[in-house]
Amino acid sequence: MKQSLEMERICNILKTLYLIPKGILRLCFILLNNVYCIGTYTIWMILLYPLRKLGYQDVYYKIEGKLFHWMLAMVAMWSWSAGYEKALTQCKNIFEMKEVQWQLAFPKSHFTSLPSFIKELETQKIPLCTAIKVANRCESLLFDAANVGSSISANKILNKFKNVIGKNDVFELLRDISLILSGQSNGTQIRMDLNPDMIAPLKFATITSVDVVRSFSAYKDILSVDNLEKHLIL
Repeated sequence: MKQSLEMERICNILKTLYLIPKGILRLCFILLNNVYCIGTYTIWMILLYPLRKLGYQDVYYKIEGKLFHWMLAMVAMWSWSAGYEKALTQCKNIFEMKEVQWQLAFPKSHFTSLPSFIKELETQKIPLCTAIKVANRCESLLFDAANVGSSISANKILNKFKNVIGKNDVFELLRDISLILSGQSNGTQIRMDLNPDMIAPLKFATITSVDVVRSFSAYKDILSVDNLEKHLIL
């Protein structure tokens, strides 16, 4: 018994000694590969940039897409050589286990509505009242799931939701404002001194950062070198 444990310990040490130089060599290879691939890609794009000014944008972007595709192929090669395929096979085998499938039945039966809630909140120009209703429905869903058999997993998700909402004091303010805008305030006391002229414009206030990201993307698109010439800024 002691000999087998000793042999196992020696094998683990040898395996570690093998993995350290292998990892160092792999890191050096990836860094070197990045240096010459990204450098070559950048130089080619600079040399071919006049094609865009001469009206051959399609040719330029076709070449750029091909080069970028080759770079992605090299990234895929790194993933393959790292043994991710073996890890994916192991994960697939785990998901095929009956016990795991039974455990996945609970989130499937209670949390399948979450993607639809997220999609609703991503809608542009969604009214504040509607967005708050979606958030309340999501909260109710998590409460119901947590109350079913006092599930530990569901309670963790619910606590995470409460933690995120609890750190955002503005959300509670927006929730109160949504009650006022929907005519359901019933004497709700808002924590901030807001008059009707200040509350009314908040009808389409966003509770997510989706529209903010869209706005930055739109401005970035307008201010790019090629598109700036196509827009008239007054």
